[in-house]
Amino acid sequence: MAKAKQPTGLTQEELEGLQAIFNAKRDNEVKLLNLVMSQRNLDKLLSEAHAAIDANNLALSKIQEAYQEKYGDVEINVQTGEFVVQENTEE
Repeated sequence: MAKAKQPTGLTQEELEGLQAIFNAKRDNEVKLLNLVMSQRNLDKLLSEAHAAIDANNLALSKIQEAYQEKYGDVEINVQTGEFVVQENTEE
């Protein structure tokens, strides 16, 4: 009885299937890397935006203190710069 010939490698169909999986894996790894880099950039932008808002809040606080010292406890219309008169609703 003759021995069956042992395969020496994958069939063309098997090879193409294996390569398709490896190519898909590589594509997904590139997508993941791009997402990680995008997330990192977004985190940096968010941090910078928070720092800018903190600086705005500090500037507003300082100017509020200066105006309160100069004008007293008044409310200012930020569109016109006029003092807002509080009307008493007491009867």
